[in-house]
Amino acid sequence: MIFKMKRYKRMGLREIARELNNLNIPTTRVNSKWHARTIKYILENPIYRGTLHYKDNKSKNESLALI
Repeated sequence: MIFKMKRYKRMGLREIARELNNLNIPTTRVNSKWHARTIKYILENPIYRGTLHYKDNKSKNESLALI
């Protein structure tokens, strides 16, 4: 959902956080709100793109990607 908002709707980080809060989408923490920095972390996290790192090994698996 976050990736679609960013890519297709071209929403900014604050807009995405506001929309998730308005839709009452829960965060991983109890009684917490979405923030732009959280959205940025999710969008920049390589694991969501299917890239895994372990020691000196790097693996790209498109079937694991969430975007």
